[in-house]
Amino acid sequence: MVVKRAADEPYRRVIAAIDFSPMSFAAAQSAAQIAPSAKLELIHFLEIPLTFEQAMLKVGTSQAELDQYRQAKARTAYVELCSIRADLALAGKTRVVRGDPATALVRLARSGRTDLIALGIQGKSAVSKLILGSAARRVLAASSCDVLLSGGAISRD
Repeated sequence: MVVKRAADEPYRRVIAAIDFSPMSFAAAQSAAQIAPSAKLELIHFLEIPLTFEQAMLKVGTSQAELDQYRQAKARTAYVELCSIRADLALAGKTRVVRGDPATALVRLARSGRTDLIALGIQGKSAVSKLILGSAARRVLAASSCDVLLSGGAISRD
């Protein structure tokens, strides 16, 4: 937990970034335990790499087909987020956002409407657990709200 400013009241609005890894589930669950009365929003960031889109256009895929693909991925992610919310018995909002996760999280953190951002961090070995991913580093460095990092994993089963 990285505290960026002194707290004068409990967390009111918490965002949990969900990438469908067990670590992101653990981060959401930890955030719910730390801030049981807060509005907890689960967010998945849908980013389709530009190189993939360019390759698909080169082989004759139309822009309309790419848009349909993106919409299908967003619908699938939304359904999965709703399932996670139900599995973890969490109340609050769920949304899928297009774009780079770190950039969007920093923007949400700086908006003044977010009190805590919860992130799962990847790491399979002791050494890799010490090294944060680029998104976590960017959020920690640039956010103005508190950040909860969870390297633990929970199973949804």
